[in-house]
Amino acid sequence: MDHLLRIVCLVALLGGGLWSCNEQLGKPAPKIQGTSVDARPGTKSPPPSNAALRPEERVLVAFGDSLTAGLGVSPEEAYPARLQEKLQLSGYRYRVVNAGVSGETTAGGLRRVDWILKSKPDIVILELGGNDGLRGLNLSQTYGIPLIPFFLEGVAAKAHLNQADGIHPTGAGYAVIVQNAWPIIKPLLKK
Repeated sequence: MDHLLRIVCLVALLGGGLWSCNEQLGKPAPKIQGTSVDARPGTKSPPPSNAALRPEERVLVAFGDSLTAGLGVSPEEAYPARLQEKLQLSGYRYRVVNAGVSGETTAGGLRRVDWILKSKPDIVILELGGNDGLRGLNLSQTYGIPLIPFFLEGVAAKAHLNQADGIHPTGAGYAVIVQNAWPIIKPLLKK
């Protein structure tokens, strides 16, 4: 593969944390051992953005589960849209693609990797693992990457930043997530 891809893996594990890695792809995807569990029978990957990419724009893909998709909030309140706004206000020319699928597991995400690489993203933010935890999947079935701070840091267990289910953030909660993720994402960006 001649296209280098920077990946920031933000794997939100139930009661655990945020995993992060920076890698160059070009090697085979890791195998997940054990039984694979898909998000939901018949669930399809979201369609690629049909917005034309301007020559000066780079692509940043937010890839994950319902925390990325923005379950329960308007598309403008989900973290990918808030990140798009932060990038624009900071002078970065990136198009953020929301590739979140509610109910997604790490195994389901792995099956969608080829689909996401077709858009030749410059950066992929990977947020998965919460549904693995909810389903009781063993950590050996998810990616082996180093642990860093929790994806929902400052949001989890704060009623005013979460919807009634206590799992999915509100628009204000997603603003906190973008603020927390910014120091990890910013060093990967190019103006």
